[in-house]
Amino acid sequence: MLNAHERFVASGPLRIWTERIGDPGLPAVLMVMGSAAQSVSCPDALVSRLVERGVQVIRFDHRDTGRSSVVDFDAHPYTIGDMARDCLAVLDGYGLGSAHVAGTSLGGMLALELASAGQARLVTALAPAGFWATARARNWALRTLAMIRATGKMSDRTRTAVMSRKPFRLAGGSLLFGHPSRVPVEAMLEDLAA
Repeated sequence: MLNAHERFVASGPLRIWTERIGDPGLPAVLMVMGSAAQSVSCPDALVSRLVERGVQVIRFDHRDTGRSSVVDFDAHPYTIGDMARDCLAVLDGYGLGSAHVAGTSLGGMLALELASAGQARLVTALAPAGFWATARARNWALRTLAMIRATGKMSDRTRTAVMSRKPFRLAGGSLLFGHPSRVPVEAMLEDLAA
């Protein structure tokens, strides 16, 4: 990775390990991983691709994860609000008032929490924790994810033909994009191939 900078930031008494990749003068994307997932679970290829598109990427280890402070949860339980404040501490540590917040699972829930408090410029929440409360919704999500995986294995020509059809585009893009009908086919194909 080019231009990577590691540092610890304070969130109350805790030390949160962070890494910034890319030019600090560019808009920021804060990557928020799921429960017990270290920042390295955010793929380097994705980070590189985002940086190539003209943003800086900041990823970090949640409290109790990776290189960040360990907390005795029984003695000092914490909440989603505390973890959202950790996200804000990371942004503050880099002097950023806001960022595009992208999260998966628990990270998606934290991204939505920041958005609801008006503390995120944009949000991408992939499979936010607790989002699919019914078996029917979970089954739909699993089938859609299976379709996305299958699409990624297709040849470029076949993938373009499939994703050019509106029903497939809407279904395949609904987990990745807030408004898949507004995303150009070319941009969706690039993201699906990443």
